[in-house]
Amino acid sequence: MNQTLTRPSIDESKVAYQLPHPAGMVADTFLPAVLDLDDGDPREWVPQSSSVDFKPLILNVTAGYYINILRVRQSGVLSRHRHSGAGSRFYAAR
Repeated sequence: MNQTLTRPSIDESKVAYQLPHPAGMVADTFLPAVLDLDDGDPREWVPQSSSVDFKPLILNVTAGYYINILRVRQSGVLSRHRHSGAGSRFYAAR
């Protein structure tokens, strides 16, 4: 019953789609240095409290999701809350 699962090897010869995209399709998004939390334009950050800001990265109305970065500058408690869809987290500490 026990089987060893092996992942298929990655084919390095494959490249991203190169032909014209369908009408209305949004182009890929690339945000350089998005995790440089202290550099850049401070107007990109939306204050939530004296020590918490967020930076909107993607607001996809068509697919119904958003992606933002939450910047917390001091310790505290994140109260119980719910998400309208799937939630992912990435923690960066200095």
